Parts: sequence; C-alpha cells; structure tokens
Amino acid sequence: MAKQDVRAAIADAEPVTIADSVAPEPDERGSGGNGGPPEWNPFDGPPGGCRVRPVGKHQQTCIFLDALGQLVTAGPRELGESYLTDYFAGDMSYISQYWPYYDKDGSWKRSNFNSGQLRRHMQMWCARKGIWDDMDRVRGRGSWRGPDGGLIYHCGDVLIDEAGVEPAGVKEGNVYPAGQSILRPAKPDKKLPDWEAGDAAAHEILGLMKTWNWSRGALDARLFFGSTIAAYLSGALHWRPSTWTIGDAACGKSTLQRLRRWCLAGWNLSTEDPSPAGIYQKLKFDAISVSFDEAESSKDNRKLLEVVKLARLAASGAVLLRGSSGHVPVSFSARNVFSFSSINPAPLRGQDMSRIPELQLFPLDKSQAEPEFTQTQCQRWGAELLRRALTNWHRFDETLAAYRDELKRLGHDSRGQDTFGTLLACADLVLSENGYLADAGASADPDADEIWHRLEPIRMPEYFDRMPNYQSCADHLLSMRPREWPQGCKDTSIGGLCTRFLKAWETTGSTVDLDLDTYRERLAQAGCALLARPKSEGTWWLGISNRHPSLAQIFEDTDWPGITGAMGGWAKALKQGPPGEVASGNWPDGRELKFRVDGRQVRGVAIRLDKFISTQSDNLTPED
Repeated sequence: MAKQDVRAAIADAEPVTIADSVAPEPDERGSGGNGGPPEWNPFDGPPGGCRVRPVGKHQQTCIFLDALGQLVTAGPRELGESYLTDYFAGDMSYISQYWPYYDKDGSWKRSNFNSGQLRRHMQMWCARKGIWDDMDRVRGRGSWRGPDGGLIYHCGDVLIDEAGVEPAGVKEGNVYPAGQSILRPAKPDKKLPDWEAGDAAAHEILGLMKTWNWSRGALDARLFFGSTIAAYLSGALHWRPSTWTIGDAACGKSTLQRLRRWCLAGWNLSTEDPSPAGIYQKLKFDAISVSFDEAESSKDNRKLLEVVKLARLAASGAVLLRGSSGHVPVSFSARNVFSFSSINPAPLRGQDMSRIPELQLFPLDKSQAEPEFTQTQCQRWGAELLRRALTNWHRFDETLAAYRDELKRLGHDSRGQDTFGTLLACADLVLSENGYLADAGASADPDADEIWHRLEPIRMPEYFDRMPNYQSCADHLLSMRPREWPQGCKDTSIGGLCTRFLKAWETTGSTVDLDLDTYRERLAQAGCALLARPKSEGTWWLGISNRHPSLAQIFEDTDWPGITGAMGGWAKALKQGPPGEVASGNWPDGRELKFRVDGRQVRGVAIRLDKFISTQSDNLTPED
C-alpha cells in the first residue's frame, strides 16, 4: 500500500461507534428528591434518554430497537431479567434509577432493578405504538427511497441523505435498525475531482475496467461498471439487474471481481458456496450486493439454480416470508443486486437471461500489464461514487426513462429496457454531471457509437434463445421420445415422427412407410393425437391431452409439470399461444375441441404442426 494512500485514508477517516449513533445519556439522573430515583410518568412513554425505542406489538410479542439500535422481537419469555439488562446494553446505572428496586427496609438498592415493572412498561409502550406485522418497513443497510423519492443511505450506524446525517433508528414511518458500519459517501465539503478532468473516480474505474478483454468491448465494460453502481443503489431501484461474468483462466476475472469488491467495501456480501437460506440469514433486511464467485455448473445444478431464482425474485423486489425467534411472521422484499462469475457459461433459462446479462471475458494479451489499484484507493473511489450518486439522484428516474426510450427504439422488449436501461442509467449517474444523453460536445459519451451499435438486439446473445412460454413448452414436447415407444422405432422424438408424417403427406398425399393408424398409435402412447382441421384444407394439428401419465413423465422436472387429477401445466402454458397456432376449447371454425387418446375421448389443446415444425432442411451440405 502506497504511503500517500495511507495518509489519504487517515485524513478521510470518520471514526464512529454505535454509541455515537444512539440517543444521549439521560439528563434526569438523580433528579428525584433527596438524591432518590428520578420522578417520571411511564404513561408518557420511555423516560428521558432511554436508548430502547418501542416499534410495535404483534400478539404477545414486543418489537423494539435495543440500546445498540438492533431490531428485537421478544415474547414474554424474552422479557425476563437477564434479557432486559442485555437490551439496555448492561447499563445498570440507568435501569436501576428508572426502575428502582427497594429492600425490605425501604432503601433503594442501586445494584438491582424491578424487572417486573420494566417488563410491563415495555409491553405497554410497544402496544401503544400499535400492531406491527409489516416487516417490509424494516430497512437494513443499503440505499432506500424516502417518502419524497429522495435517496437515503443506511450506512449501518447512521442514515445519510441530502439533508445530512442522523443516527439509525425510526425515520418517516420506517425502521432502520443499526448494524455494522459500512463505507460512507465523501463529505459534502470535500472537493471532488472535476468531471471533465478525467480523474474522477467513475472515469478512473471505468478506464480500468475497459482494459479487460471484453467480448463486446466498451458495452460490457459499461454494463459491469453499471452493475457496481447498482450495487450501491440496490434498495432504491425499482428493477435490480444482476450480471454473470464468464471467463477462462488468464482472463483476469479474479482481479476484476476484486476491484468491484474493494470499491463496494461493506456494500457487498461475497460468497463462494451459498444457499438461498444462508444468504438471507446473513443479509436479513440489508439491501446490498451479493457476489457469487466461481458459480460453476455441476451434475446437480439445483443449488446454483436456487440462487439464480433468488436473483430473479430480487430483481423485482419479490416478497419473501421468513419466521423469527419471536414467532413474528417476517415478510420483506428481496432488494439485492447479484453478481455471478464462473469459467463456464451458466445454464440460464430465457426468463433469467433477460435479467442477468452474460459478460464474456477473453484472455488478456501476454504483453498487457496487470491493472494496478490498492484497497485504500478503491475505498476512496467508492466514497466519491456514493457522493456523486447521492448528488445526482434527483435525475435518476428521468435518466432511466431516456435510456429505456432509446432501447425501445432499437427493438428491446420491456424486460430488456428494464435490465440494460437500469445498468446504463446507474453508470450515467456518476459518469456525467447532466447525463450522457443530454450532454454534447466535449461532455458527450466517448463510447456512444460502439455501445449503441452493440445494443441492437440482433447482435445480443441475451436474445438469441428467447421464445414465448408456449413455444418453449411445445418445443420441449416435440423434442422428447416417449418411454413407451418400442426399441425398433427409428423416430427419436415426437417432433421427428410428426415431421416424417408431414413430409410424406406433402409429397405423396399419403403416409408412405407407415399407415395413419400407426402414427396415431405411437402418438397416443405420448398422450397425443393427429388431427385434421379443417379437412378441406388438409391442415394437420397435434392434439395434446390435458391429463395423461406419459405427458406427466415428459414434463417432469420442467416449468410445466402435472399432478394427478388436475390439468397439466403444459396445457395451461400452450393455451397462451395465438389462435392461429393453438386451439383451446374450440377449433378455429367454432367446433368443440375433443379427440380420442387410448380409445377414450379427452379434452385438451391442439397445436398447428406447420407452425411449430418444418419439413424443409436448413442444414448445410458439404457442397454448401
């Protein structure tokens, strides 16, 4: 670590303890007559200087902030004498004055206190605050929106907004419990580098990130930088896109992740082997970033996919339900940005690709020098980024709307606008004083041409394999081979059998090698049927039963499973298709949709085969 970095860190240091962030010591000690206990009325609320602050009550459980500002849920059992002294941080001098204990001779015993009286007072104060079962109003460390839309930083011990600094606690109807302190923004009176000078923290960090060999050059560097800023703002964002960085050895992936972690300091939870339960046991109510390094695929991907699901839920702030030791139902919104990294590409579904862009790294040039930065330097950069984001927050919603409009013009769908628009807007917030889309000339975005060119959906792998839900469901069905088919059957899938049928029918008007009954018999083994509607046009449809054991096997462990006695998930998904491709309930000509499978008349859904499969080969021959 360079000497100048150490000096800078000492100069910027702001030592603050939890004790600094709570209410002051009582000012009424010894105010009672003849030096006795202070005189006060418990029906007026906690006595002066009380550092335990009631929040509310749920059934028999009291909810309050203890002397350190931590959120506590305590039932009658947890309001016993040993617990009570702990809630007051062991301050017997204070407790014994306001809840005095008297010996039989009537003398005040300062080494003890009336625990029963204190317990009843705490129950009364919490009850007077009203019923509290809305844990979503509990806000841990991170960024949050105030009632007026302004930005509030919860830095563990203090809350910081444009108005200034105040202790963590209750603010504007929300509870901000104290926690371990994390990086604060640079002080307002600290002069920051000029925007145009090129040595502002945002330009320094983005310049470093652009030295990595990204697949999409400046775009991937900008998206990764945007995800770093989004990590600071996670709880205040309406949409929280995560990122997945992919790169083999010698790509500098570990160094890149270290740069991000050091800039975020305490605003990030880093883990290599998480479980969803473990993550939220650690985070609780914090709205900070979660980085999952070496998130490699394995034979059993269930654990990894559960974390991906958690990132998907956190993107929109989905409500999660948890229990607590005080038997209070804890419900809160997951508001965390996730950052994954691995050597191999992630097995992401289309719904995840739209929320988690993949950022590909290639090996660095052997002659390229390793980027240089220190942890102290990164923390100084982080403090500056926090200050700039707070100063410019007033234009964030407008900036995001402008980026969404540009992305929509390029052809991005709503989810793409949310994902890429948020990452770009977060980066913009600290890279430009007025916003890159508003600046011109010397203040314009130097990478604009490259970024917007690469943002065309046709060039983006995030869009390559995406298809509507009903198409994905039909694609899965057509690619499967029923277990009931005989070993000698040369058709490898339902789609292959249907293609062979259509090709023969289009060529000769007959089924050639198999008679129609054989085709129907094999499809019946999969809970399906060949149907011609209307017969005058010779249009062939595949009827798919709402309920069938073979279909239940085919769709097992998919997003469209079935259970005994209920309509299968596949039928509900296929019904989402447009009328020209999918028939449900009735045929396009109005007739009731019924067909036979295994000799039984069944209800189901039908897909028009020529809309889902093609008899033409798109594969190139050696001559091509």
